[in-house]
Amino acid sequence: LIFIDVSQAAQEDIKMEPNDDDDSSDASGDDGPVYSSMKQPPLIKQLKKILDEYPDDGQILKEIIQNAEDAEASEMKVLFDGRSVNDGSVEEKPFTKYFKGPALCVYNNAQFTEEDWEGIQMINSSVKEFDSVKIGRYGLGFKSVFHITDYPMIISKNKMLILDPHQTTPERVCILMKLKKLDRYTEMDILDCLSALEGIFGFSKDTLKSGKFTGTFFRFPLRSKPTLLSDNVYDEAKIGDLFRAFQSEASVELLFLKCLERIELYTKNVSELPSGEDLPIF
Repeated sequence: LIFIDVSQAAQEDIKMEPNDDDDSSDASGDDGPVYSSMKQPPLIKQLKKILDEYPDDGQILKEIIQNAEDAEASEMKVLFDGRSVNDGSVEEKPFTKYFKGPALCVYNNAQFTEEDWEGIQMINSSVKEFDSVKIGRYGLGFKSVFHITDYPMIISKNKMLILDPHQTTPERVCILMKLKKLDRYTEMDILDCLSALEGIFGFSKDTLKSGKFTGTFFRFPLRSKPTLLSDNVYDEAKIGDLFRAFQSEASVELLFLKCLERIELYTKNVSELPSGEDLPIF
């Protein structure tokens, strides 16, 4: 027989794995409950679920129109900008992808409020949810634009907001910037910004200089290839379908609007759709 004498020092070196089910192993003396937040699915997964609930058709424009109506805008313009801008740049800045084209652009003559900036950054609800007068919800209906784009952009008053659901850090999904400081951001090439925005709905170098934009400008760069968010690729033909779907139902839809008096559709640098850069096609 072989007897092994385990000394006190040796015993102290032996560490046993704690057993969560064994109350006697808890020597911390902390008898309080353990608090934690509910686990949330990834943002991409949440957005995909929302897209499943909103059809990829004329409903997209209806949601944008309803948001303009809720903002009490009297005028709205929708432009399909068919230009391929900032595509294939040799040295792209991190923000270049937000300013690519073609893009669907929307303007209304109302200004974003602080509540609007807050609401549009919510995923499943918005500040309008508690206002019985407001029908549209930036938190849900507006998210249908992710059928078209991965990077919605909003410009109003003195701010620009870009939504990037592909960011791996949740705190970096909503990128809010001051118009007057755009040329100071190292992540951005201001020429990319001007290539995409200059001349659209009155946006110009003077806009950057003054730091102010009158009205609200939405820009949705079209998804040109499948991404983690959606396999839905948009091109000129699909925008044409979107416009025609809206035109076919416009006479009925407009009957229920109280504030919006004028909605115009335009195109810029396109081949299949009627050209209406200076005059509306609808």
